[in-house]
Amino acid sequence: MAGIAVSTRNLVKVYGGSVRALDDVSINVNRGEV
Repeated sequence: MAGIAVSTRNLVKVYGGSVRALDDVSINVNRGEV
């Protein structure tokens, strides 16, 4: 059970990082700084 909780937290961390990176990209696109 603990292993599942840890891997879920890691998945959330990875997913959160991906979303943040995508947000950075879209902000740059909106500014025209591609």
